[in-house]
Amino acid sequence: MLTKFFRISVPKYRHMYKFGLAFVLSLFAIYVEGPSIPNSSLDEISWKLSTKPAVFGDAIMLDCRLPKNSCCNRYTRRWLGGHAFRLLVMDGVSASPKKYSEVFNSETRSSKLTINALNPKDVNIPYECTYGFTTYIKELALSEDMFESYPYKPYDVNVTTVRGNILTVEIKLQPVYPKPNCTATLDGTNISDFMTITPVLRGLFYVVIIIVRYKMNPHTSPAVFKLVCKIGTKLLDIHEQNNVTCCGDSSSGEKLLSGLKKTILFTAIAFIVFAVLVTLSFFIYYKHCRKNISRRNNPRKKKKSNKHKMKRLPQLI
Repeated sequence: MLTKFFRISVPKYRHMYKFGLAFVLSLFAIYVEGPSIPNSSLDEISWKLSTKPAVFGDAIMLDCRLPKNSCCNRYTRRWLGGHAFRLLVMDGVSASPKKYSEVFNSETRSSKLTINALNPKDVNIPYECTYGFTTYIKELALSEDMFESYPYKPYDVNVTTVRGNILTVEIKLQPVYPKPNCTATLDGTNISDFMTITPVLRGLFYVVIIIVRYKMNPHTSPAVFKLVCKIGTKLLDIHEQNNVTCCGDSSSGEKLLSGLKKTILFTAIAFIVFAVLVTLSFFIYYKHCRKNISRRNNPRKKKKSNKHKMKRLPQLI
C-alpha cells in the first residue's frame, strides 16, 4: 500500500522536489562560495577609501555603504581581504585586532574597516564588504593621487666643496611615493636648474638621488643652502645649512697650502745653511787641530825657528 502511494505521489511532485532542492543548493553555494561571487547590487552596497591621503605607516579607513533596507544586525557583516579572501572582521569582531577593526553606524548604514600601519602588503589586493548575501569586491590599487610615502629620517645628506668654488650637495631619500618635486635655493636664489633628481623604483617605492652642483660667487660666502621637496600633498624641509663657505674654505685652503710650502722651503734653506756652517766649522776646527798635532810631533823645527829669530835680533839692534 505504501509503495503504491509513492509510485503515484512521487511523479506528481517530482518537479516541486527538484525546484526546492535546486533552491537550497543555490543558497548553500552562495553562502559557502561568497568570495567568488561577482559584485551584485552595486547601487546598494559599495566601499571606497575614505582616508586621503593614505600614508604608509599610518592607519587608513575603508568605508562600506550598506543597502538601504539594512537594519541593525539583521544580517551578518563581513570584511574579507587578499587574493585568498581571508576573513578580517565579522560583526565588529576582528581576526587580528592590532591590524583590523570595524565601526558600524546604523544611522548612516556605514561599516568602516580600519587598517592600521599600512604597508605594501595591504595594497594592490582585493577587499570584500559583505552584508548578508550582498557583496562588493574591489581592489585597493596603489595610485599617486591617493597614496603617499615619506622618506626615513635622518636624511642621507653630504655637502662638499671643491676647488673652483663648486658647491656639491648629494642627498638620498627612501622610501618615497610618489615622485618628489624639489626646489633648491642659495641665499634665497633658486638654483634648481643646477639640480638633478633621479628616482629609482624599488618595489612600490622610489629611491631618490638628488645632486646639486653650483659654482658659487666669492662675494656671497658664507651662504644659506636650503632644499625643500613636495611629496604628494606634504611639503618637507629636507636640508638647510647656514654656513656654506665654499669660496672661503677654498681660498683659505689654498693660502694654508701656500704658507705650508713656504714654511717647508724656508726650513729646508735654514737647515742647508746650518749644515754648511757646521761643516765649515768642523773643517776649520779639524785643520787647526791637525796643525797643533803636527807641531807637537816636530819640536826641532820650533827650536830652529827660535834660533833663527835670535840670530836676527842683533842685526836688528
